[in-house]
Amino acid sequence: MNSTPRPEASTATKRGFSTLLRFHAASGLRVGLRANAIVLGVVVFAFGSSPLPLESVEHFIRGIVSAAPEAGSRLTLAAIAAALAGIAAPRVTLGAAGWMRSLPASGRMTRIVSALTLTAAQIAVLLFLPIAVVVAVGVYHAPLSIERVVGMVVLVLAIATAFAPSPWLPRAFAALAAAAAIQATVLSIVAAVILIAVASALPGGPVAHRRRPGSPAARAWVARSGLARRARGVAMWRRIVWRGMGVRRAIGCTLIPLLICAYAYFIVTNNIDLTAAESHSVVRWCGGIALAVLAASLANIVLISRQPWPWVRSLPWSSSRRVLVDAGILAACLVVIPIVLLPLSIASALAVAAVVPLASLLGASAIRAGGGRLSGAAGETLVLAGVAAVAVAIWPITAALVLAAAPLAFRQAARRERRTSITRWLELHHDARSDPLWGADA
Repeated sequence: MNSTPRPEASTATKRGFSTLLRFHAASGLRVGLRANAIVLGVVVFAFGSSPLPLESVEHFIRGIVSAAPEAGSRLTLAAIAAALAGIAAPRVTLGAAGWMRSLPASGRMTRIVSALTLTAAQIAVLLFLPIAVVVAVGVYHAPLSIERVVGMVVLVLAIATAFAPSPWLPRAFAALAAAAAIQATVLSIVAAVILIAVASALPGGPVAHRRRPGSPAARAWVARSGLARRARGVAMWRRIVWRGMGVRRAIGCTLIPLLICAYAYFIVTNNIDLTAAESHSVVRWCGGIALAVLAASLANIVLISRQPWPWVRSLPWSSSRRVLVDAGILAACLVVIPIVLLPLSIASALAVAAVVPLASLLGASAIRAGGGRLSGAAGETLVLAGVAAVAVAIWPITAALVLAAAPLAFRQAARRERRTSITRWLELHHDARSDPLWGADA
């Protein structure tokens, strides 16, 4: 029996590939590029705020395309590329695990097309590389390293492959390829290309996330112990919030705040003439800004993704409990910022950590009032948490006042939760993507 594919099937596959690629380029890529503007703004702010901006740019360019003996610039470029791909990924791959699975395209094809689209979403990095080559050779007269230039191009493709919707194994191979490409040697580049090819050749595509149930013995023990009855309300509400927000969205929200924290490392480690007080101030400023940005992003994600179901209000959960669960989930993500800053200054990291309870409660409060605002929950959270963070950055002693203000934010959030009208019209929850009955039979 002849197993050679027919020409008609091959032509249909090519046509489907090009059609899917054009669809992503015309819809998700355009939205992803607009969303990447904030990443470029943060990068420009970071270099422009440096005490010696021109020297910082020269040092960065030399580390990217010349034979400079350091990898910090390549790690920074990898972080920027990951931020661009991470922010664009939810927009580029919208519907990849839903209605797009009904299209006549294999999971592997969908994954490859998504990776190519995410590569285009990192066009700022791809355009920067030839500009850096011209500046390094023509202005700085630095020796050009072809391996590093090629390695950075391969790095962009590896990061795009890692952020494309796929099972964990292709993502792992792509992450290893990115780590190898950062080394920018001939052997590491060859290894990265092989790893990307293996990741692209593996079967599988976007999958819907399913929670694995526990074993029957574990479920029976929980039922006998009474833990299920005591924690049923909190556990279910926590699942509702976390399943709506999702791991990928939470990680995507942390990319820009982590870049701001990296800027603190950049300033402290590259300016040895800074006094201890100045270094601590830099840590508090960067940590406070990163914390406010992360709290605003997470609160807005919860507002958009969580449905305002009327039946939830009929369950035996108090408004205070719902607010505390929301604030607990936000705080679990916000605590990453002071942990990252601990190696720079323990005292300053603890001062930033003092803002976490208030910022998480402000975010939980803004979720209850942001449904009818153009800024959603992000605007209120960013302003109020930013004021608290700036106060702590200027006067560290105000950390005690910030902690004392947390109960007031909790009372305001609980009051808003009690007064919430579950029948009000919310544009954020009345579109096709958020409607749970969308696509159902009439």
